[in-house]
Amino acid sequence: MNAHYILATWGGPRRDDWPAQVADPTYFVAVHLAQIARLKTSRIQKITVAAPTFPLEPASYQLRLEALALRHEIETGISVEILRRKNIGISYGSFSDAWLANRGRFEATIFCEDDQLPGVDDFDSLLLEKLRNKAIGYSAALVIKRGLCPVSAGIPFGAAREGALEELAHTWGGEDDFALPHWRSASAEDYRLHEMEGQVPFTSFYPKMGLKLADMVEDGFPVLFRARQWFERFDPRVRTGKPLFCLPVESVGRNELLPMTVWRRMRAPFAHTIRRREGFSEDMERRLPKT
Repeated sequence: MNAHYILATWGGPRRDDWPAQVADPTYFVAVHLAQIARLKTSRIQKITVAAPTFPLEPASYQLRLEALALRHEIETGISVEILRRKNIGISYGSFSDAWLANRGRFEATIFCEDDQLPGVDDFDSLLLEKLRNKAIGYSAALVIKRGLCPVSAGIPFGAAREGALEELAHTWGGEDDFALPHWRSASAEDYRLHEMEGQVPFTSFYPKMGLKLADMVEDGFPVLFRARQWFERFDPRVRTGKPLFCLPVESVGRNELLPMTVWRRMRAPFAHTIRRREGFSEDMERRLPKT
């Protein structure tokens, strides 16, 4: 089963202050592509970097993206396309537009945001292997239940077969609005609506279609959502010594870790599944990349 990898990025201002990204709007793309190049993969045939336009965009932004794409192609042999678009629906609008632009060309699609990194060799094969079970609609890094929301992927990193995506687009938008779930707004102030109309239905619709959600935690892989927020809902299934299946950009390069005061200010909508820690456990230290 071959795969198309869609990387949703954003070069403009973010909710959290990232000095490295402010200095270079392509910072997240550069780190993400470097991580993919570092890992062993065998199923990814193409990468699409969906990069919305943003206010006060530097003239060099497009050129920097193209340079990163060319470098990745030379290093890995995997073609990289830069898709520019309006920022409608944030990451989920990017996922939809990039998928529609390549509709029918691949057997499966892997979706990921730029600030979440794959962490293990053959992550593409591991995700796609679960999809051999036709009863599974979406293979995610992590599946959770958040409050009153339906069960869905806790992190927008996962994969789906082409047929399941076609059915999802029909279920969500119908013939008149054929697209993957996303909130049709470019306003960052509508973030809660982006979550409820984009992030949640992006995977929660699969059970409505009679398909199941699966995650890599079932196979014993731990998942790091943020550097100081550690998902432990599935502790009995997480096996000590297993590498992190995915991890946030801020855990790569210890100088990039945000101060603890930032984490204390952040809301925790997943409080029932997260145990906050003042520092890293010894087990987590072993799983983090060495720098």
